[in-house]
Amino acid sequence: MDDLIGRIYETVTDRRQLAMLAEDLQRDLNAHSSAFVIAEPGRYFLMQSNVSPESADAYNEHLWHEDLWMREFLARRSETVLSGHQMCAYADIAADYRHHVLEKADTYDGLSTRVIDAPGRTASVSLYRSKSQGVFQPEDFRKMRILGPHLKRAFSLQEVFGAMKERSGMLLRLLSDLSCAAFILRPSGEIVAMNDEGQSLVADTAVLRTQRKKLEATHKPTQDFLAAAIREAFETGIPAMHIVDTPRLQSPMMIRVARLDSELSEEVTSTAGGGRSRHFVIVTCNFRQALPDTAADALCRAYDLTSREAEAAILIAEGLEPALAARRMNVKVS
Repeated sequence: MDDLIGRIYETVTDRRQLAMLAEDLQRDLNAHSSAFVIAEPGRYFLMQSNVSPESADAYNEHLWHEDLWMREFLARRSETVLSGHQMCAYADIAADYRHHVLEKADTYDGLSTRVIDAPGRTASVSLYRSKSQGVFQPEDFRKMRILGPHLKRAFSLQEVFGAMKERSGMLLRLLSDLSCAAFILRPSGEIVAMNDEGQSLVADTAVLRTQRKKLEATHKPTQDFLAAAIREAFETGIPAMHIVDTPRLQSPMMIRVARLDSELSEEVTSTAGGGRSRHFVIVTCNFRQALPDTAADALCRAYDLTSREAEAAILIAEGLEPALAARRMNVKVS
């Protein structure tokens, strides 16, 4: 049964494997169909293989409340594996339910185990046999008791992974909504996530690149800033900013480093598949936004500046450090 147990856990990260698992369970326990039955207050819902849509629809639309097997299964909470004939005689089942659900699906006996047992919600995996196949025997119960805990654990993990994928999707959508290159990093500098603009930036390698899954700068001054800023952000939460101005860039690029708040860090932890980090940092890179052409004239009139003084003020306001602003103006810092 090792292969079958292994197949059970393959469904945790790939739900497409559920159909193959159902076939394996049916084959191993000599059943002709299988089902996942969910019971909530005032409602049951059936997803069954190898039956006509009419039979499943009849159950889900109006005959679910006559499912005597499920009612008995829910009442016997201390028992993990139960069969239909163990819970009630076939003749005791309402004739309408027998005709439209059981006989239409060629079902004479069922064998069920709990896979979800939460407040207000119970679910079972059930296997079914026709009259010609006979009722389930003690050996079938033994097998299902072995498989049952693995099925329950796998379904629990599916819910956990499903929630993680949803939260991961939210984070990636957040990054995608940013109009600049963005990276989320661990303390080591390892990239946890980046948006399309970030991928394009590291592919160009003019400013940033990836080395062994880590974000690094192409030039030493920027790398020194990046390493120090990431460390400072993790340790103190203080953000940092750096301007990169190289001939390969159409205009100076502003790199910002900030620590993510605790709630968003939890989202990143889910995206990264869990982790030891209490915090993550976000690095954003965008080109300096130029002020309007009229800004220089406005500064000159308001503060009685010369045109060169206004130019210097604008460059610094746009994020350039004084040394970089001086270099762009071909002057020296005095």
